[in-house]
Amino acid sequence: YGDHRDLHSFPTRRSSDLRRAFFALTAACVLTVSSGKAAVNVAYWTFPSATSSPDYTSGSVSASLAVATGTGTFSSPGTILNDWAPSPGASEYLNVKDSSAKPVILIKLSNLLVSSLNLSYEAESAGSQRTITWAYSINSGGSYITIRTDTLSSRDTWAIYSDSVGNLTGDSTVWLRGTFGGTTSSGANFDNIFITTIPEPITYAMAVFGLVFVGGSAGRFYLCRRRLATAK
Repeated sequence: YGDHRDLHSFPTRRSSDLRRAFFALTAACVLTVSSGKAAVNVAYWTFPSATSSPDYTSGSVSASLAVATGTGTFSSPGTILNDWAPSPGASEYLNVKDSSAKPVILIKLSNLLVSSLNLSYEAESAGSQRTITWAYSINSGGSYITIRTDTLSSRDTWAIYSDSVGNLTGDSTVWLRGTFGGTTSSGANFDNIFITTIPEPITYAMAVFGLVFVGGSAGRFYLCRRRLATAK
């Protein structure tokens, strides 16, 4: 009789062990995925030659960079400090200046459908120390929301700057505008301009839900089979 009770209790014990193991595995997967989240390139400009065309765009994303106010000229050699290109190498850098108006850099990104972005770039002041204020627009470039003002490093001292853009509500077109703090005859130098994004939390939530659903179904299926086998 004792053996018969043990036989019937085996599926329950086994199923409980399976559930504990599954949830432990799920937790490990969540931690692994969360810690493994990495920036994904959307577009970048490393200026391998005298052009403002992007070196890279992701999928259907369309990207453009222009000096909307002022002049943009290219000089060599560029830098490789923040160059994520497949084959890093010193090439060109972009100098932006205007002695009669505040220089403005304008980046336009289309077909994004993401809620957040990160702007990373390398820069230095070509003369006296300069500031540049970044803002974004999702209203056909009509109204801008300020992100942050960066104080560029002094001449011949390249530094990396990173500014996050959130609350894009999945709009497909975003404008990023960088406005100098004042007029300048020497301007500032820019290189390795990157637009990146991080996979949305909902993506991970859906993945975890899928793991839980499949694992739970497998556990119930195993338990039913064991009960049927025991009943015979």
